[in-house]
Amino acid sequence: MAKTSIFTHTQSEWRPPVARNVQSISTVMLDDREKEGLLQDVRDFLASSHEEHRDIRHRRCYLFHGPTGTGKTCLALSIAGCFGLDTYITELSVNDSSLRALFTKAPGSCVILLEDVENAKQEPP
Repeated sequence: MAKTSIFTHTQSEWRPPVARNVQSISTVMLDDREKEGLLQDVRDFLASSHEEHRDIRHRRCYLFHGPTGTGKTCLALSIAGCFGLDTYITELSVNDSSLRALFTKAPGSCVILLEDVENAKQEPP
């Protein structure tokens, strides 16, 4: 079975990865048209980001929403597995400088999963 590497962090450093079996995208409960549209969008993005400006890092963001336990993380991990990408998992509860350092240290081709965005504290202006 195929494996994917999952990285977590301590403050502003990524820990060594844990290998995990790739969950088949077919096991993710999502409308087939939405799932295929999402996968096609990722394919298109990866193709275009490799063709153009190899020295510029391109980013693509998706916001999956729903109650806890509905498969948002499984969906992200399955997408990463479909495309052979490592996954870097963090939360927005880290401070801005740590988050910036983590993004800087992540490789160009990977999935960065921001967990529990809805629980992030908003700083006053």
